[in-house]
Amino acid sequence: MKRSGKILRLALLTEASLLAAAFVHPAHAQAAQTIEPVAATAEAAAPDPTNEILIVARRREEKLQSVPLAVTAIAGADLSRQSIVTLSDLTTKVPSLQIIASGFGSNIPRFVIRAQSQFEPIISQDASVAVYFADVVQARVHGINSAMYDLASVQVLKGPQGTLFGRNSTGGAILIVPQEPKDTFGGYVTVDVGNYDLRSLEGALNLPLGDRVQVRISGRSYSHRGYTRAINSNIDFDDANNYSLRLAVKTELTDRLTDTLFVSNFHALENGSAYKLFAASPTLSAYALGPAILQELSASKNEGFWTNHTELKANMSRLDTLNVANTTRYDLTENVYIKNIFGYRHLNTSVPFDFDGSSQLLQSGLTTLNASQYSDELQLSGSAFNNSLDFIAGLYAFKESGREVQLTTLDYRPAFLRQLNGIGDVKNKSRSVFAQGTWHVPNVEGLSVTAGGRYTWDDRSVTRIAFNGVTCQLLSADVGGVPLNPCTRTATYEHKEPTYTAGVDWQVTPNKLIYFTTRKGYRSGGLNQRANLPGQLRPFQPEIVIDYEIGVKADWNLGGAGRLRTNIAAYHQGYSNIQRTQVTNSGVAVLTTVVNAARARVNGLEADVTWTPTHDLSIRAYYALADSKYLEWRVPLAAGGFQDRSDYDFASTPRSSGGATITYTHALPGDDGEISLQGDIYTQSKTQLADDNLTPEGVNAGYTVANARVEWRHPMASDLTLAAWVRNLAAEKYYTGGSQQITAGLGTVVKNLGAPRTFGISARYDF
Repeated sequence: MKRSGKILRLALLTEASLLAAAFVHPAHAQAAQTIEPVAATAEAAAPDPTNEILIVARRREEKLQSVPLAVTAIAGADLSRQSIVTLSDLTTKVPSLQIIASGFGSNIPRFVIRAQSQFEPIISQDASVAVYFADVVQARVHGINSAMYDLASVQVLKGPQGTLFGRNSTGGAILIVPQEPKDTFGGYVTVDVGNYDLRSLEGALNLPLGDRVQVRISGRSYSHRGYTRAINSNIDFDDANNYSLRLAVKTELTDRLTDTLFVSNFHALENGSAYKLFAASPTLSAYALGPAILQELSASKNEGFWTNHTELKANMSRLDTLNVANTTRYDLTENVYIKNIFGYRHLNTSVPFDFDGSSQLLQSGLTTLNASQYSDELQLSGSAFNNSLDFIAGLYAFKESGREVQLTTLDYRPAFLRQLNGIGDVKNKSRSVFAQGTWHVPNVEGLSVTAGGRYTWDDRSVTRIAFNGVTCQLLSADVGGVPLNPCTRTATYEHKEPTYTAGVDWQVTPNKLIYFTTRKGYRSGGLNQRANLPGQLRPFQPEIVIDYEIGVKADWNLGGAGRLRTNIAAYHQGYSNIQRTQVTNSGVAVLTTVVNAARARVNGLEADVTWTPTHDLSIRAYYALADSKYLEWRVPLAAGGFQDRSDYDFASTPRSSGGATITYTHALPGDDGEISLQGDIYTQSKTQLADDNLTPEGVNAGYTVANARVEWRHPMASDLTLAAWVRNLAAEKYYTGGSQQITAGLGTVVKNLGAPRTFGISARYDF
């Protein structure tokens, strides 16, 4: 943490100098215009389902309904009302989005948008969905759930984002926009208590320091007892015990120069995610630990759903992060400005895993990651030719380094016992130039054409150190006659790739937009960090996605029947050079290789409809279809020939999903405030646990969950909001993710459990 401490001190020192400069320059004119990402503030207020959220999907402030892209945006004030406590809760609110626990727990989630996902959250592989906090990419998803408090908005952009966002992604981007400091004193405090010993305290304090400096301090402490009881140890897994703090400082140095700094941390010390044993290979009976595992599997059928048998210990899942995001904006003219976005992130994690889900040490271990990232983006943005052209151009640089250690036990005695200590020293670099413009065609009212391009250079290196107990025999082979260090090998990867965006949109009326866009995005190639043989360190190439999207965004005045909003998008993706982790059993170890294995197409449809028949009543319904199909996927067999997997299903991708929300608000007489009732439901079809659909047990059945919330706002004309809520109202028993480890007749299937019914009360005070 020495390096992170230096960065924090440097950021605070820089901000202190900016503060001093601000106090020296007295205010004498209107401050430079800045972006407010959401029209509604985070303070409690009655929700308006058709309220115009201002988003930055094209790196400039625009109304949601005027952006010719498929975007779902939720204002910060609406997050708690929609039962969104962590980022993972967005799954039940956003069409085509899945956020599930990875094999390393809920604090290291896996993101899926439009069937695009990354299976392994390791430092040598990039995600298919990029997550940004305060415009800074969070290259590793570890602890990203911590950001979900004191927000202006959360915006989910769907489809390849290869032009305007710093890290290329094939599925989309999630923008977490924190609440900026304001020029008035105020804040809020929220307290939640509930079953499973839920205790949550959240708050923010806004302090204006003179005319040019505003400070905002916010934080959240969140804990609850685990949902899943380990029968053999009485430890409760799927618990929460974490806190986060955030400092934001906004400094208007001159009338044209503004600096905004966010510094935040996150700490979690938890028991971690439960792994419930769901299936096991019958051949396990021939191995030393097999009979006990099969017996536990049989016994689990008569035990409670939220129970398991695991050898994991209490308080073993630890995660610490430090984040710095600093944005400096200088207005060159009224319509043109320069913006620089600097980012730093350090994380230190230690997370156990239990891929056998039993009390035996069959296949389990511990993974640790200590990593730092730096990024800087310089933008020139604005409008020209009497606002006929909106443009942005810039430079981007990203650097990341870290050490990831995975300690794994594979106990298949008498065949083999392996204690693999794999170390990966990884360095990732990315540099790019980009430009994009939107031309509002003269003499054709409402017609606009957009074109943009980006050119990216990626450089990676992996130094792989592999031990089998105390020996290094797994890396002892030579490659091409070149002798290798028996323990260590370093490999490098370089690649450059152009990406683009092109589209046309027509604002038919002020309330109706039709658009078409096509984009190319990619997910970087790299090197197999888990290589156990020299040949497995060969580079794999980038995944490429080219998509075509057509959409309609429209608001309708139904007269006496109120207002209707209909947002519909259809898309086609051509998906090539698909990266897949292929697992084989060599007889002495389980080996993994990352290869460009397949090509596919994904066709989809998204519909999001909100009907407001009266001022008091709002009904929202949405649906997503993801029809994914491999066009080619052939896997070499050890005995020769190939296995055709073209009929396999994509992992973690329901073909159909959707939901609905009903909100009713009623004003009480006099000064008694108002009552709001809200109910929502979400449903999805079955999903595969893994890309290699090897066992019928590796399927999670579809499920349906419902939530409800009642709020009493401003009782007795106060600034208080009282609420009672329940999540998973029907106590649905369902699985959210898991790990399929059955390979060549060995292994198990374990699954992550969805949360049971939870309920509680909440009180919020705004001042």
